[in-house]
Amino acid sequence: VWADLETAAGQQTLLNAIRAQDLALCGVVASLGSWWQGQPLLHVSPTTWNSVLHNLLTSHFLLARLILPVMQQQGSGAYTILNGAAAEN
Repeated sequence: VWADLETAAGQQTLLNAIRAQDLALCGVVASLGSWWQGQPLLHVSPTTWNSVLHNLLTSHFLLARLILPVMQQQGSGAYTILNGAAAEN
């Protein structure tokens, strides 16, 4: 299921797909993001820093906020986050 988690419509699309399966979520592996290797930390601008955080971490936050209540309601599961090279591989 492709869903843009930054929009209410995308979030609803994902929830509808999960509920349509009528299965308990026994686990979620959130393999989101990619690898970023930029300048040394002391040379990274605040704009770049905010962009990297948004692109690599905000997707995890939005997915967890959407999925964890469903899992709690079902009394099931584990939520595992993969990011960076682990997500790509």
